[in-house]
Amino acid sequence: MAKIVIVGLGAGGFAAILAARKTDRNAEIVVIDRKDYDLMHPCGIPYAVEGAIGSIDSLKHDLNMKAMRVAHYKNYIADNINLAEKTVRAHSAFSGDEEFFAYDKLIVSTGSTPLVPPVEGLEALLGKGAFTVATPEDAARLRAAARAIGKALVIGAGAIGLETASALSDMGCETTVVETLGGVFPRALDPDMAVILQQYLEEKKIALRLGSSVQAVRGSTQVEEAVVDGEAVPCSIVVVGAGVRPNSALAADAGLNVSRFGVVTDKKMLSSDPSVYAVGDCAETFDLIRKQRCWMPLSTIAYRQGTIAGANAAGADETFKGVVGAFVSKVGEMEIAAVGLTSQAAADAGFDPVIGKLKDLTRPDWYPNGREITVKVIADKATRKVLGAQAVGSGAAWRVNVVSAAISSGMTLEQLSDVELAYCPPVSQTYDCLTKAADLAIRKIK
Repeated sequence: MAKIVIVGLGAGGFAAILAARKTDRNAEIVVIDRKDYDLMHPCGIPYAVEGAIGSIDSLKHDLNMKAMRVAHYKNYIADNINLAEKTVRAHSAFSGDEEFFAYDKLIVSTGSTPLVPPVEGLEALLGKGAFTVATPEDAARLRAAARAIGKALVIGAGAIGLETASALSDMGCETTVVETLGGVFPRALDPDMAVILQQYLEEKKIALRLGSSVQAVRGSTQVEEAVVDGEAVPCSIVVVGAGVRPNSALAADAGLNVSRFGVVTDKKMLSSDPSVYAVGDCAETFDLIRKQRCWMPLSTIAYRQGTIAGANAAGADETFKGVVGAFVSKVGEMEIAAVGLTSQAAADAGFDPVIGKLKDLTRPDWYPNGREITVKVIADKATRKVLGAQAVGSGAAWRVNVVSAAISSGMTLEQLSDVELAYCPPVSQTYDCLTKAADLAIRKIK
């Protein structure tokens, strides 16, 4: 009977529990986690701030660990892994008492931590008007502050930054977003696609300061202003949405091989130690398009990795194929999705990108209430293989999901064009915009 210890209970850790239990019904499973509840859903935090979710406590989920026959050590912080003795040392966050947990297989699922940029005064004002957006407690504090109806400044124009900016704006805050790069979602969208979202944000009265940086956050006991490109910008709230970094220090201190992307893993999700797996935001992964190691902190990927690691820890022999980076966000009423490489990333990777892009309606023009969507498909001119896609507007996610499957399967533009899509006038067009975009790219090659 295998004894499996899992450090960290996020999407990856949860998936590992389910897979391990399915693989070996008699496995002894122990979970060590610093939270005082089971699972939480960080991707829902901006929407909890907005009030779209019934209550912030809805982000917390009870997994009924007893019924799953899992020993769950809540409020315990793992601080040492002894690879030679196969033990994990952890201490209670309340009493400080230490416990030692022996394992046959260990799964490290320690996640990530919000990246707080080195801005003068920012760290000292965290919790005093400056907020990260990573836990339900963050959401509660930020929502309470936003109710005071002040001015908010958001650092970062990625998913967390923009979703939170939209929530604050809808609550009545005068909101400014500052991004060091030249556009919103700069790693997911090309500039010509980003501008569609930028125009929407400006219509929502959200000020965008792109290609700008925050030099300082000031205030005696509370945030009073931020300095952006040398200009003082009054604000009572600063939200840090500048990304995350992998929590790989525990693994590194144990002597596991760790790169800048996190714990180095193979296709079995094994680390450099044959008894230790790593999954989720703390682990690196494999880019199927560029054929290289990468880091992709997405909960969908963490879940898939956890499923592989959990099954293998319990005796299976499963393989994690890799990632193409399917991504979606909803900012206000605008849906944004992307997968694979942007045009610039494709060129940088040595491909010769060809593009099919168009704006269309989600329904036939004769059927009322069709909504706009812009779709962009990117492929390699030499091989015709699909490299990426971006979509902004209603139904963006499902079209990008189709392209995600196409990339994972190694499809060409012609094969993507041949995919049979469902049609009904209230839902879609006979000749969908995704197929049109693929066909446009094919014509460019011809």
